[in-house]
Amino acid sequence: MNVKGSALIHGLAWIEERYGRDAVARYHAGVDPASQEALRPPLHGHGWYPVHVWNAMAEAVAAAGGTEALREFAREVAQRDLSLPYRVLLSIGSPATLFKRAGLLWTKYFDGGTFETIPEADNRFRHFLRAGVDPVRDPARLTCEVAIPAWQEGSLVLAGASGGRSRHLECRFDGQPACEFLVTWD
Repeated sequence: MNVKGSALIHGLAWIEERYGRDAVARYHAGVDPASQEALRPPLHGHGWYPVHVWNAMAEAVAAAGGTEALREFAREVAQRDLSLPYRVLLSIGSPATLFKRAGLLWTKYFDGGTFETIPEADNRFRHFLRAGVDPVRDPARLTCEVAIPAWQEGSLVLAGASGGRSRHLECRFDGQPACEFLVTWD
């Protein structure tokens, strides 16, 4: 599976702003040679890169600042990465409009796995991520437990929702057939 270059570009920008240029250099030096090759500038926002590069970035952010730093990182990627068409959709629609299209948003970032949406109420959605559990070929546990809920909560803010919350209820890394998320707002 691959991750969209824009997520890596915005992630690296956040790391540099938060921790400095040296932190980006340490991240680059700490990844395997194949990842170093994939990260060679220039990164292309619409290009696809091996997902293990994203996994390493999430691990580096969590190691540097804990899961709260990773939550901030993922919210910031949502803020920076949602392009004008998505922002227009958010401004004229509702959070429900956004989350009805969560599967489409998943494909904006990852070119594998499936992200299913089940609306339960106007302000309550259940999502299921089906993907493998190989840390080289699939999004890692930190993506499920921390980054996806934070991205969803950041998207709710962009959509004007208050009291937004995303909870990771079940995980494919614990033997479940899918990661399950419950997204609610006031």
